[in-house]
Amino acid sequence: MADDIFAADPKAVIKGGQMLADTQNRVSEMRIMLNTRHSSVEIGDDSISQSLKKVYEPAAEQLFQMLAALGSLLTGHGEGTVDMGGIFDQANTTATSVASNGGKTH
Repeated sequence: MADDIFAADPKAVIKGGQMLADTQNRVSEMRIMLNTRHSSVEIGDDSISQSLKKVYEPAAEQLFQMLAALGSLLTGHGEGTVDMGGIFDQANTTATSVASNGGKTH
């Protein structure tokens, strides 16, 4: 495993986590906004309205399901990524401290 090198920029990891959390919040807000607007749409009973309804309702339902799935996927991942950035930062700090003290942990 000596050839496998892993490095993380803690600040970039934290920023990425914050961006994931922001995205999840936006998805949630968008879903609420669209659901509110969808609920207020009234489609008539004439043939044109019924034709529109056949296309509109399934598309709207698919959109709501997709946004729900996306929100579920993102939930917690942003916060977890921020936490991982903190762990990487602490690991860097500890390694620098040990190296500065000639390999001693105290």
